[in-house]
Amino acid sequence: MYFRYSQPAAEFFWYAECIFKNWDYVRDNLLKNCRDEDPTTDVVYAFTAKILGVEQYTLPSMDYINFVHMKSAINGFSEASRWTESVMCETDLPMIRINNVNQYHPVHYHEKSWATDEIIKEYERCLQKKNS
Repeated sequence: MYFRYSQPAAEFFWYAECIFKNWDYVRDNLLKNCRDEDPTTDVVYAFTAKILGVEQYTLPSMDYINFVHMKSAINGFSEASRWTESVMCETDLPMIRINNVNQYHPVHYHEKSWATDEIIKEYERCLQKKNS
């Protein structure tokens, strides 16, 4: 997700927060055939954009913004196992390599336990070096 710090972004995230906080009501009364027991950013952000105006809150023509999506189902991995068990993943921060391929786009790793405290701290150190 890309956004600029702005009033429209603040409004978007305020609505998204309301949807997250009231998920049971939204899921049961406002969405059709939603089977997500818990809210996901994919669904909440899409619904928020639909409420506020997709044309104002999405940029479909920006095809140069890319990311690597590591959801098991998207990549054809078994959903019974973690994606890190299906491919080789190594970090030489700030670079991430997946199956020996350097990743030059943001990596949506989905498996929340992958980003350990150690990896997060190393990224913070890399960011501090870059900004100093």
